[in-house]
Amino acid sequence: MLRKINNSLQADVEPDSQYNFISYGVDFESRRIELTMDVSEVMSAIVIRALLKMADISHAPVEIYLSTYGGDAYAGFAIYDAIRASPCDIIIYANGKIMSAGSVIFLAGDTRVAAPNTRFMIHGASTATEGKVRDMNADIREAQVVDTKMINIFTERSKMKNPKFWQKKIATHDVYFGVQEAKEYGFIKESIPVQKKPLTKTKPSATVKKEAKRMSNGKKI
Repeated sequence: MLRKINNSLQADVEPDSQYNFISYGVDFESRRIELTMDVSEVMSAIVIRALLKMADISHAPVEIYLSTYGGDAYAGFAIYDAIRASPCDIIIYANGKIMSAGSVIFLAGDTRVAAPNTRFMIHGASTATEGKVRDMNADIREAQVVDTKMINIFTERSKMKNPKFWQKKIATHDVYFGVQEAKEYGFIKESIPVQKKPLTKTKPSATVKKEAKRMSNGKKI
């Protein structure tokens, strides 16, 4: 089963349990996946297994609702590759926050839309290293590889087709932007409008009014 340990999800046994999938945001009947956690090996395990199972059931579209601060770059790449490889059309809805590795996952969607107050954040890879100098240099080189892979995804999946644009963006600091900039960059095609119906009293239909009058005249009420 899947269980929580120290406020984080840890993968255990029985990954195909319907109960476990539902408890962590996967609904096979509606073909919907809700991802509102840090990007991690657990998130990638859930998404990959769910997409494979949904593809076995049918090739109908799959909806992913995404809100994350980001996390593990490698897990983000794994989810990106799984979404791109799926035979199903994947619709990703951004809500709240799409940050760091979450931006890579978001860009994997065949259709990408966002709630109007969604905030995006992109930045270069960060790493902590210690030990022998050669090992630390290897860690730094690997962080540069991660940066390059991320820039390639941004370039391929957005309107900004010059890698130097993204290199400059992530070179020095975290970059935050909203839905309008996301549209300009090509991260999204449209935002989800917030439509609330006003609270109004329901007026009875003419048939109901006529029936009420008939009953009143007949002394039945």
